[in-house]
Amino acid sequence: MFDLNDNYFCAICGIKLLIYFYLYKICILTSITPNFNWGDGLVIGGIIFVCGVVPVSYVYRLRIKQEKDMEEEV
Repeated sequence: MFDLNDNYFCAICGIKLLIYFYLYKICILTSITPNFNWGDGLVIGGIIFVCGVVPVSYVYRLRIKQEKDMEEEV
């Protein structure tokens, strides 16, 4: 369905990995800490997720722009 060299495919895989790691793992690790619950884990995971998505999407857009600029030069 997707080519492994496709930028869209790579971006989707990166976002899925961020969602899995930040929201799920952080939530579980926070919830097993004394005096914290699942709600605290979701808040902390959400904050870290947003802080991770912004740089990833920025770098992705820079790569797309660089690729278009390289095509225009040729």
